[in-house]
Amino acid sequence: MSADFLISEEAAQAQIDLFCDWYGIDLDETRAVVADTETPKAVDFVLRKLVKAFRQGLLEVQERSLDDGGQTLVLIQKFKIQPKGSSVTEIVYHEATGASRANVKTAKNMSKTAEMYHGLAALSHENVKLFYNLRGADIGITEAIGFLFLQI
Repeated sequence: MSADFLISEEAAQAQIDLFCDWYGIDLDETRAVVADTETPKAVDFVLRKLVKAFRQGLLEVQERSLDDGGQTLVLIQKFKIQPKGSSVTEIVYHEATGASRANVKTAKNMSKTAEMYHGLAALSHENVKLFYNLRGADIGITEAIGFLFLQI
């Protein structure tokens, strides 16, 4: 492993597989749908970006216990560059719910990116302004996360 990476590519892919399995995301199906509407290699581009972020320690999937005794899965994103005007150094994306999905569906007069940011704000319980103030590589990583959540 390179000094820049904290985990192997296989371990990073296992984290993505855990996330996808938890939410029932079929990446092969997603590839087929995207191939009809966007750049056919978009899914692989997003996955490479996510694998790299996991390997660098910027993303982590964790299973957590709920108050009712159940389990949930969260995705934690650590920032390379602190968002402008914020003291936040990481975001915890909580389990997707109908309410978080509905938030994305109500943002119809916005750009696709704005819709994604509103959905991610709902999942993270953060103010959407945080997403508008992201900088550098954190923007791409965040949008790759958004792409994955939109596949649910």
